[in-house]
Amino acid sequence: MVRCSPVRPWEIGLLVVALYALGWVGLNRVNADWMNHLEVPLDWTSRGVSIWQQLRAGKGLAPSEYPNGQYLVSAAFYSVFGFSRSVAICSQSIFLVPYIVGCWWIGRELGGRGGGCLTLLAAAGNPWMAFHLSEMVPEVGVSGLVALALALLLASKAGRVPGPSLALGVVLGLGMLTKWSFGFFMAMPVLWPVWLAWREEGSSRKLAVISLACLPLTLGVLKAAIPEARTAFPWIPYLFSMSVWLLLAVAAWQCWRTEGWNAGVATALAWSIGFTVCSWCYFMSISLMQAKAFDDLTHNPILNPSQICLYGPLSTCCAGPMTMVWLGLGVLVGLSSRDLRGFTLSALGGILLPLGFYIYTRVPSSTFYMLPATVFVLALSFGWWGRVRFAPVALAPMLLFLGVVGLGSWTLATPGRQPPILWDEVIVRAWFGPRLVFVPPPDLGTTPARATAVRALTELGHLGEERLMVVLPDGWHPLPNALFLEAATLGRLLQVQEIYADLWQEPLPEIYSSLVVVIEGSESMTWPEQWQSRFEFLERWDGDKHGCWSLHRRFRE
Repeated sequence: MVRCSPVRPWEIGLLVVALYALGWVGLNRVNADWMNHLEVPLDWTSRGVSIWQQLRAGKGLAPSEYPNGQYLVSAAFYSVFGFSRSVAICSQSIFLVPYIVGCWWIGRELGGRGGGCLTLLAAAGNPWMAFHLSEMVPEVGVSGLVALALALLLASKAGRVPGPSLALGVVLGLGMLTKWSFGFFMAMPVLWPVWLAWREEGSSRKLAVISLACLPLTLGVLKAAIPEARTAFPWIPYLFSMSVWLLLAVAAWQCWRTEGWNAGVATALAWSIGFTVCSWCYFMSISLMQAKAFDDLTHNPILNPSQICLYGPLSTCCAGPMTMVWLGLGVLVGLSSRDLRGFTLSALGGILLPLGFYIYTRVPSSTFYMLPATVFVLALSFGWWGRVRFAPVALAPMLLFLGVVGLGSWTLATPGRQPPILWDEVIVRAWFGPRLVFVPPPDLGTTPARATAVRALTELGHLGEERLMVVLPDGWHPLPNALFLEAATLGRLLQVQEIYADLWQEPLPEIYSSLVVVIEGSESMTWPEQWQSRFEFLERWDGDKHGCWSLHRRFRE
């Protein structure tokens, strides 16, 4: 690593401009796409709204299929600004700060001011980050925290400096609190200090070994806590695990006092802090998380589309094969340089471990799964160039140009979901149709979800209820979330329960609510006679993209 020089005012100005540019392009996509009710945004946003409503009602956090970190950030925004689509996206965009600052910091650690400038330009020109800002997915938050964690790891000299090492523990906990996939991306980088501790021998090696042993112990305790977590918080397993990590932290602190700071102390304290920050969420929700993981692993999509979606984000700010050229050159330089070798190997692990896991399990079907890996790609490709004289001056205009091209053209297409765009076509789209200006939201009129929400809330107000059941055909899973969010926009919380068409067999599912919404796809569904005798038809709304919605009310006795 190079010795970092003081931060200049122009670097701070460049950070601000990069944040503004990337955030503005992301909001452009929001204006263009958010009102179209994309599947992923509705799903993830509804979780944040649910937590916000639970906390506002004084009910506390409930177990969830995913960690609650990003939802808590959204809930904090909703409590201050109220719920709206723009507030939801702004709550996610806050993670652009650690993403941009982290990438710049990584570049400075690797190549001084020049490396920081190049990595910053590459990160700001990454079209995949702007694209996924409108999808409201946790990987945006994971990407920001991966960048910040990697920057702190470099600043700590792989565990040799106390301050950044302790801060790294907090960021590791926040990352795991955002989504469990954070562990896939940071697993290899955090083993870098463990390797150094092993080479130091003595107490440093012992602390590193004990830290590694605590990981499978904690996983075993988590697994044992699953039956209890289905009904209540598993206090005994949680306190047992917490005691183990606290004892490790006390031993590391005592070693720090008597023998001084070393990589083993850094590993033990950072991992203990990370466990303290995030463990409560995993023990509370381990039962639902395990069910969700098993459900994901039972999906076996075709391998090739899965690979295409995963490889897409790795192209970052460069066009197609050029990314592999930059990355390959950075890996060769890193492996040939003694002070860059540890970082290069750990960063490669941060790319290959999640990529291999996702491809092997065939789980992902969307591009956002590999979004955090772009941090490692940018760092390996451009951070070290700051060590080459005049290279930053020569490469900065090129990265600026590629950033404008990428943000200007890739937001017109949907990366990974449409056929590849030829390079000459990319240039034409970028310069003759850039999207770096504000685009007014499209006037879509009253959607079926909005019309249904307005009428349903009116009826429920008369009935004094908040529960609503929705009957769905297969493949229309996001639509109840659209209804939920439309009601939240109007200031009401609906308890939406789904019934799928494939369940329309004897015996019929019991309907407990007074109102039922039936959503029909391309083919009309037959309303069971047993239900026809109990419910009266109220109103029907047709939508080109979202099916036909009809509202039914239970006959009054």
